[in-house]
Amino acid sequence: MIVVLQPTELIVLVRAINSLGKLGHEVYFECGTNDLKIKTVNATRSSFASVHFREVFFDKFSSPLPSGSLQRFKIPSSSCSNVFKLTSAMERFVLKCKMFLSSQDTVLTVQYFCKFGIVKTYNMSIIDCEQLEAVYSLEESANHLVISARLLGEIINNFRQSSEELTILLDSGECTFQNHTFQTGPSMITTQIPLNATEFDVYRVHSKCEVTFCQKELRVILSFCELISPMIRIYCDRPGKPIIFACTHEARLSARYVFATFPSDGSSLPNSQRSECSRRLSSSRTPVPLQHISTLSTGEK
Repeated sequence: MIVVLQPTELIVLVRAINSLGKLGHEVYFECGTNDLKIKTVNATRSSFASVHFREVFFDKFSSPLPSGSLQRFKIPSSSCSNVFKLTSAMERFVLKCKMFLSSQDTVLTVQYFCKFGIVKTYNMSIIDCEQLEAVYSLEESANHLVISARLLGEIINNFRQSSEELTILLDSGECTFQNHTFQTGPSMITTQIPLNATEFDVYRVHSKCEVTFCQKELRVILSFCELISPMIRIYCDRPGKPIIFACTHEARLSARYVFATFPSDGSSLPNSQRSECSRRLSSSRTPVPLQHISTLSTGEK
């Protein structure tokens, strides 16, 4: 695998890797004959993320793999964050970036070609891994929304970051965002933001539902989604089934984020201290179903 990126595309790739690194402890790389996917899943399997870069995204893309094959490996997120670090120096001085596998495909080499003839080279050991896929179906989701990425960001900014969970209530003509809490009493602050269906570019709700998921995970992905697309697609079904956020930039790249939601009986947990509630609620989330395909680094899709 050999890829070359220009500065603008490099910043997008770095932002993508950084956002995945905030969700999971490892970043999975899957290189095909004409595309590159980076993925992650967190330790509790409550969130899965995948960013798909197609060949046209890169200035140069070369893969020695036969058609239909994949080259797969993973790298700790901490190592990725040290190499793919967005700084003012990168934006001002890096002219292009080259990535390739070297040393019998055991090391990922990243080279930054900078002004004044400076070349910075980083080598990261890679670990062979299985193909990681979340099991979900956009077509089978009962509800499909399309909303402005900027508007969604403004909505989320109305909620306290200390409020760990966010609930979306879908009705036939209105969608309501609200913070999720088990506590009751005069000290409890409830924030609700209702949106009319006309606020969405697409609002198809075939099944009324109420889904609750981690707000922190949504905050992590929003800045990257705003970078690549003005619109975000949302797919959901019912409590306990994953909620999916997706965005696309023309035919060059796309991103999908799959978050676990809490089962419908999650609200029955007893009142207690907030930390205890959050811990119990988190443990009640239905994990995102995952599929591990093959244990070899190269194989059929």
